[in-house]
Amino acid sequence: MASTAPSFGNLLKCLRQTRGLSQLELAASAGVSNRHLSFLETGRAKPSEAMISKLASSIDTDSMCVDRLRQAAGFCSRNAGQASSIGDLIFESALMMEGANTSTQIVDAGRAVLAEFGIAKFFFGTLSLEIHSRLRFDWANFGAFPSSWLQSYDRERYAMTDPLLTVARDRTDSFFWDDVIDRRSLSRPARDMFERAEAGGISSGFVVTRRRKGSIQIVSMMGAQADRRDRVARLGLEIVGSRMLIGLDRLGALPENGASDRLPSR
Repeated sequence: MASTAPSFGNLLKCLRQTRGLSQLELAASAGVSNRHLSFLETGRAKPSEAMISKLASSIDTDSMCVDRLRQAAGFCSRNAGQASSIGDLIFESALMMEGANTSTQIVDAGRAVLAEFGIAKFFFGTLSLEIHSRLRFDWANFGAFPSSWLQSYDRERYAMTDPLLTVARDRTDSFFWDDVIDRRSLSRPARDMFERAEAGGISSGFVVTRRRKGSIQIVSMMGAQADRRDRVARLGLEIVGSRMLIGLDRLGALPENGASDRLPSR
């Protein structure tokens, strides 16, 4: 992957969108005008150190990201060498996806980062929220995930009992499977689903969601080694997952239609 240093504005926009914030929402939270925030993102204004701190606090981002915002704005690093290589890869990938013209370019840029965190397979779906808590789930297999598993998912109607989809509907943040699921208390169909996944070499995963009007876009990323205790991994998966969703949505490449199933009662 070619090394291209993102600008401060590109980094800020990337982190804002990863958190699902509009310019207006971030401006209000940070106590700045929407016009000034727009100027910062487009490079027509330069931030002070105090402004970087206010924006980072409002985005609630990691110290690694704060450090890269500082460097992009021309200030000295406060955490020299901290996760430097993987951090560069994360943001270079995000920048490439920003300018990608095809879904293949977006997915390939994301795949290189996901592999660093033990993620080998991923797929995309759309949760379409309808009245009476009905769920429409469809998927697009960009990530070399076995089509036999996805077909089994449809055939066994796992969308009706998949606890990860229920969590994705109710939460606004990204999550590792084991953040939200106690496998000992799962229903029999849900246990069957996870056991089949483990038989295929999938023992952990990370889910990134992006809320749209009337629907939730989702990328489910799976592997055998993803470490939920690794804060850099968590941040990297969240950034790359959200950038893939944003890029594929921009190109109209995300699934929109699928079979309807009813979510389990809360």
